[in-house]
Amino acid sequence: MKRVFAICMIAVVFSQCTQSHQNVSNLNKGNKNTAAIIAKATVNGLAILQKKQVPVLCYHHIENWKPKEKASLKLLLSPIKNFDDQIKSLADSGYQTITPDEYYAYLTTGAPLPPKPVMITFDDTNKDQYTYGLPELNKYHFKAVFFITTVPIDKRKYMSAEQLKEIADEGHVIAAHTFDHPDIARLKTAQDYENELLKPKQQLEAITGKPVDCFAYPYGIIDPKVYPLLERDGYKSAYQLVQFKRDTTYPLYTLRRIIVPGTWNGVTMQKWMKIAF
Repeated sequence: MKRVFAICMIAVVFSQCTQSHQNVSNLNKGNKNTAAIIAKATVNGLAILQKKQVPVLCYHHIENWKPKEKASLKLLLSPIKNFDDQIKSLADSGYQTITPDEYYAYLTTGAPLPPKPVMITFDDTNKDQYTYGLPELNKYHFKAVFFITTVPIDKRKYMSAEQLKEIADEGHVIAAHTFDHPDIARLKTAQDYENELLKPKQQLEAITGKPVDCFAYPYGIIDPKVYPLLERDGYKSAYQLVQFKRDTTYPLYTLRRIIVPGTWNGVTMQKWMKIAF
């Protein structure tokens, strides 16, 4: 996808999210059954919100900067040496990667996690993630989540269907990131939602032969009306960015990630992991 889309996200990394309670007073107050369902969901949601969050890292490009690279693009472009240093720092510090399923089990059932869990994620199907990122992850037996925008699959500079299948077969997670990376809040019709939520899931499942039940919002931007649609379509969790508030009723669909700027070394990254999570 076009790199410029994330210029507006520069401040994201330095933002912190405060947990909030979703206002449901405008829902059908006269329907006692609906109110009871909402109340139960809110109680369950609050229990999930009270659990300690796992640091979730978000990468886009693993690519060396051009001479005089714009500062705004350095947010998304992680030079190979810096990326390697970041990943090595996690391994040296005893971090262990987890999958969305493991995070989901921890949040919903209290299933145990490693002492120092972390989730590593990539967005947008960029081929450099396969070329440079995957070997570095495999060196430390780390597993990652690849949030795939499906429209560029098999196109130049993007991963192929064959590579996605290989990634999934190695134990990494292939997850959905819409068809063509729209702002979710701008979707209007049932067809829009089918095209951007359901069809990418089905396409990726056909490629990998594995369930696709995790989703990431383009630009990290959330929209409350999408949460029940994601649940309906078989997604168990969804990821936003750190500056957006979590939802009390649908906390599993507002899990938080932090973009890792290419300017960070491993020490700086770990400092911000502690601040943000």
